[in-house]
Formats: sequence, structure tokens, C-alpha cells
Amino acid sequence: MASIIATIDEALVNAAAAAVGELKGTLHKEERKKVPVPGICYRKVGSINVPYPCIVEKEILIWSITVNWSVKNLRFDIEEGSVRIKADCHFDATGVSYTATVDAVVAVALQETTLVLTPQSFKLPLYGKPLGVRIDLGSIDILEILPPSILALKIPLGMLKEPIAIPLPGGHSLTVTPSNVRLALKKDCIIVSADLNP
Repeated sequence: MASIIATIDEALVNAAAAAVGELKGTLHKEERKKVPVPGICYRKVGSINVPYPCIVEKEILIWSITVNWSVKNLRFDIEEGSVRIKADCHFDATGVSYTATVDAVVAVALQETTLVLTPQSFKLPLYGKPLGVRIDLGSIDILEILPPSILALKIPLGMLKEPIAIPLPGGHSLTVTPSNVRLALKKDCIIVSADLNP
């Protein structure tokens, strides 16, 4: 049986990812705590406010940190049976500077005649070392800062549904129609194929 095959090379997908460029941001976190401290309170005696010593709560700053982060070299890695998205992330904060590669699973699906790559949970862990003590600062969800074109990278494959006319001698033509569309993830490429029925 005849078939039509579209091979989407990893380099093509990564050209779209490279167009995102470098993403940057700043995150500030701090911890404040209420502690009891000696203070002055007032009691009304008649019409006069009389001061007296007492314990009051005061909010103090325990630690404060500002993290500058950047995300660059966004890329897709296509392997046999799976696709992942990767990025090189750099973090600078008080007492700590580090670079890490983070990655996430990418869902690959066919929606009608469009191949859609959708990154799943893509978190950048953050930590700092104010006062020399490591503190986890949570994470940045990179999906919230990526452009929509990468959040759902769409590659149109209209030839997988459109009838194809094959010219024949005498001015005639044979029309074949694609059917039974299939998707396969191979090393460095995504293969989409369909049978051709006369």
C-alpha cells in the first residue's frame, strides 16, 4: 500500500524554540516574624493617658533575598518514544550563583491536520543563602513566561488530509486520499504518515 510520510526534524522544531531568545526576571522574597519586645502601653486614668511598661509585638525582618534569574537555550530533545523541552537557567542571589539545566515532558498530538507539541509542568527551582543558610524559595513556572507559540507549538500538515491528484497520460489524473494517519517519535525526528487510497 502506498503512503505519504512527513518527517519533522528536531532542528526545525528547535529553530522555533531558539526564536524565543533569553528570558529574564527578578524574584524578591523575605521572611518577617512577630516577636515580643518591651514597649510602652497607655492606660486611661480619668482623663489622662498614663504610660506603663508592657510587652508588645513587633514585626522584624528575619531575612530578605533578591534572585535574578535567566532562561536561555530553549530546545526540544526528540528521542525514541518521547519528547522533552530543556533550558539552561542561571540564578544569582546573595551568597549563591548557579546554573542548571531543567527539562520537562512534552505532549505530542495530532489535532486534525496539525501536529501540536505542548510542554507539561516546567518548573525552575530557586534557592538562596541569606546569612549562609540555604533556603528553598519555591520555583518559577516557566510555562507562565513562555510565548503562546511555544506553549503549543503547531506545525500544519495539511497534506495528510487533502486529496492528492496524480497526473496521468492523456490529461487524466488519479486522485488518492490520505487515511489512517499515524504518529511516531524517533531519534531526532517526529514521523507522521498516512495511507494513500485511490
